[in-house]
Amino acid sequence: MKKLVVVVAAALAFACGGQPKATEPTPDQLVEQAMGAPNARILEGVLAKIPPETPGRDKAYARIKELRATEEAAAKAAAEAEAAALPGKLAVGRVRAAEHLDRTFDASLLKNLAIRFRARGPGCDVLHVESDVSNLYPEMMDALGNGTVLYGKVLPGGVDRFAADKGFRVVLYTNRFNSVWRTTDEKEATPKALRKLQVCDEASAARVTTTLSPAARPTPTRVPFRNLSWATATPGTDIFNSSYRLEATIVSADKAAGTIVVKYVRTGEVEPKLLAHVASSWYVRK
Repeated sequence: MKKLVVVVAAALAFACGGQPKATEPTPDQLVEQAMGAPNARILEGVLAKIPPETPGRDKAYARIKELRATEEAAAKAAAEAEAAALPGKLAVGRVRAAEHLDRTFDASLLKNLAIRFRARGPGCDVLHVESDVSNLYPEMMDALGNGTVLYGKVLPGGVDRFAADKGFRVVLYTNRFNSVWRTTDEKEATPKALRKLQVCDEASAARVTTTLSPAARPTPTRVPFRNLSWATATPGTDIFNSSYRLEATIVSADKAAGTIVVKYVRTGEVEPKLLAHVASSWYVRK
């Protein structure tokens, strides 16, 4: 009969959502939990439940100070390790940025120029730009750096701005086959100093331990040229190529036929051209 009463009582308790009340830990058990707490946050929660007069509470309180000191030291060490690794991570990022420029130009209309971009220097913070197959005229270097004419269509904003955004301190443009060069900071990088500027890969970049301030972001250059169009294709108009060099002069224009006749400056030859075929690579003054 007693067994039946117990079963019925348990069933009623379950039906009403009741559960057997868990036994609260004793003060001594709380002290034991506090001494075994894995971190200061958990220990604080247990310590708040221990009555002040409980034996051993002082030891638990002392342990929370030790845990806090240990955790603060670990956090400081982690921050220092992260700070020490940061220059290397940033340098690796610059190496990858140079590789990105390689891929960008190799996949563009300028791929035949084989322009190469390399991170150089002890800090991998000098961007070296050079063509593997042809010389870059000063105007071409300026157009690359400033992101004008066709170069701006490949990399809007230009190489100089891209380099500053990626943390490079200076950009150096050189030619393999002549002495023409361009730099954004003559104090930092010149062709004469190029021999001392090692080429960086990700492994060497990861070992970089210092970071210097990147170059200031250049102001966009206002270019006094625009693409050739029927609005500007009038006899006597000078035409400039993608290097901003004077290429030819328009002799006549036939909009109905879609052609212009030009006279080349260097050779004096006269030749008809479909304007639709040359408009993207020829320019006139604004």
